[in-house]
Amino acid sequence: MIYAHGDISILGAMAATKTIPVVVIASAPVEFGWVQSLARPGGNLTGVVSWSAEEYKKAVSMLRGIRPGLARVGVPMVNGDPGSEVYFDLWARAAEAQGVRSGLLKAVAAR
Repeated sequence: MIYAHGDISILGAMAATKTIPVVVIASAPVEFGWVQSLARPGGNLTGVVSWSAEEYKKAVSMLRGIRPGLARVGVPMVNGDPGSEVYFDLWARAAEAQGVRSGLLKAVAAR
């Protein structure tokens, strides 16, 4: 068994083997294309989802509860990180569904 936490570790484990079980704590594994579905992941990847599309909706709802009249939310994204695009899309869809605009806050990763 391989334990992988974080996008880079998960991608590395998936590239390394198709037969050894890879146990992960991940956000949005379906949206990243790592598994077919949460109910039937397929392949050798299994584990726990820390955030799903529903959690993003709940987070926007909580922000609206804290700040009535919330019209816009900024979502941080690291330039060049393909994973950030998936997270932004989940935030944007959740916000849009509740009438809140989302904006991208681009950051450069420190090296």
